[in-house]
Amino acid sequence: MVTNSSLHYTIIKYIIKNGFAPTNKTLSKLLNNNIASIEKGLYDLQEYHGVVLHPNAPKIWVIHPFSLAPTNFLVKSEKGEWWGNCA
Repeated sequence: MVTNSSLHYTIIKYIIKNGFAPTNKTLSKLLNNNIASIEKGLYDLQEYHGVVLHPNAPKIWVIHPFSLAPTNFLVKSEKGEWWGNCA
């Protein structure tokens, strides 16, 4: 079962490791669930305010504290760099 917690954790972990968000297909493999369940989970997570999806597709756009599109707030560390939503 895809829960808000498992989905949010998996997305954050993937972004930290890879520098970008997983696709819904990748999430399906990581969470051992079908894509329809992943997409429903993403919409549920968005309703919970844990993620912002693109306006026209169940695709991750923002997952706090990360923005997956360029912003004015770039955070750098020894492990990589990420855009933030605010400073």
